[in-house]
Amino acid sequence: MFIRSLLIITMFLLTATYSVKAESAPKHVALCFDDGPTTDNAPKLLAIFEREKIHVTFDYVGTNVEAHPDIAKAVVAAGHEIANHSYSHLHPKDSDNEMLEFDIVNAQKVIIEKVGYTPKWYWLPYIESDPRIPAIAEKVNLKVYKFKSLGVSDDWKAELSAEQIKQNATSNITDGTVILFHEWRNETVAEMPAIIAELKRQGCVFMTFSELAEYLANQPRN
Repeated sequence: MFIRSLLIITMFLLTATYSVKAESAPKHVALCFDDGPTTDNAPKLLAIFEREKIHVTFDYVGTNVEAHPDIAKAVVAAGHEIANHSYSHLHPKDSDNEMLEFDIVNAQKVIIEKVGYTPKWYWLPYIESDPRIPAIAEKVNLKVYKFKSLGVSDDWKAELSAEQIKQNATSNITDGTVILFHEWRNETVAEMPAIIAELKRQGCVFMTFSELAEYLANQPRN
């Protein structure tokens, strides 16, 4: 009886220890911000990220880069990553072959020429996949960014409050999650310090797209 009780206690302690370790294990995440650069919110975000000492990925639309190249240059100078998010943010499913190729290829050209930076990744507008995209992206040495899991703040929905955006952005986060925001949403910017604080409380380690992709590629496969 004593031995059986001892075994039960030992198994309980081992299970509890494993659970604590699992909960305390770091979660590697990438924050990304769609549809910039913007004149009002980009500088505010850069100041927050500098203060928090983290780097993120900005998913840029070519027309906005043409309008605000200096902001894009400031983002690169601060150590953040830029992804190609198309030239004009068209729905791939609504684009013929010529339109789709122009939207991807011309965005890459604009970012290189205006910013002096060559994106490595293509981030799908509307997270809308299309079988034509990988081959087109490859023409300009782009890879479509594939996420392990996606945390969606849903900040594009005008009816969502700042608190709801924060809740969405910090719930059900696991190792390898990309957390999606939009640069133009004022409430997102206002809540960003609180969002980062909560993610840090959860043990998150912040990475760019490239850093997260490299980290996941080096993880053992189940």
